[in-house]
Amino acid sequence: MGALYDVDKKLPMPGYLKGVLGAVNEEAAFLTLLGHAKTTASKLAQWGVDIPGRNGDPTGAEGTDKTDGFETTLPEVLKNYAQRVQSTGWMISDLAGLTDTAMESGKALAANKQAADARKGLLSVQDMLLSNQDTADSADAGDAKDRTRAVYSWLDSAAQGVFPIPASVRPTTAQNYTSTLALFTEDAFQTALRAAGEQVDKDVDLLGYVGSDLAQHMAYWDCKIPITAATEASTRSVVSKQDDKRIIRKVQFFDYHGSSVKTIMQRRMLCDIANANAKTAYTTRSGVFVDMSMWQLEWLESWKHFPLLDQGGGPRGFHKGWVRLVCKCPMGQIRAYIGS
Repeated sequence: MGALYDVDKKLPMPGYLKGVLGAVNEEAAFLTLLGHAKTTASKLAQWGVDIPGRNGDPTGAEGTDKTDGFETTLPEVLKNYAQRVQSTGWMISDLAGLTDTAMESGKALAANKQAADARKGLLSVQDMLLSNQDTADSADAGDAKDRTRAVYSWLDSAAQGVFPIPASVRPTTAQNYTSTLALFTEDAFQTALRAAGEQVDKDVDLLGYVGSDLAQHMAYWDCKIPITAATEASTRSVVSKQDDKRIIRKVQFFDYHGSSVKTIMQRRMLCDIANANAKTAYTTRSGVFVDMSMWQLEWLESWKHFPLLDQGGGPRGFHKGWVRLVCKCPMGQIRAYIGS
């Protein structure tokens, strides 16, 4: 559905970035499953989206030339800025670098501080990508910082403020659940899945990143469920093999007619980026259900370490990169934006 107009090359992942991702594999479930691509050094990228559909009446008359009715519609265009991402940075005092602590030598302390900064910084990048951040140009932003559009903004059914996604390729309102967690029933989920399938005119196979409360809530959908609104007499049950000392209540796969979903619990989404990435009311209750083939992370500059000048206080450094989150096509995907 989506074809990048800019250079779209698979990135032979640099050893440093690959090593850091390997160290945070379980915590960085979104980053590690994203396709990583090398891009041209352009802050603003654009790509075209061909809308799924059919032609009209295929019947033609024998012996006649075709002179009209040609398809002339151009693909819809999506745009997104890249942004600089960086870690907090690390430093050890002059004395700490010269002496041994109870746990490690001064040299080992510096190396471990650098490694921890690399991991924490990259996890913060993931927090940003799984937020509701919209794209912005530094020339227009109040803090003079560029920003890339994050997942929850890409899947919003409402028009964005900057480079709004055309209505023809935005997820529909039926795919954008915004009510309470209590009302997000299995029926509501299936309604969103059917809408996603109808939008792309095919079965959908989605991966869900869900907060801890939403994951627990969905795990109870295999319990007693009314077949009709009038009665609970006809129910279904799911039997799990259990030993005598274990209670199992974990559901990660949801298979319906026309849709299949696997969920991964994600503990950090929709955090308050401006407030030290603090969790919000939406963090544990929300979720996105995405087609991972439609997403990739473009690196203008790969994640790497920058040592800074030690002017006597002690060694120090930080990590930096330039990234852009590309959603090749947001159609056929679902957002559950739940704050209560």
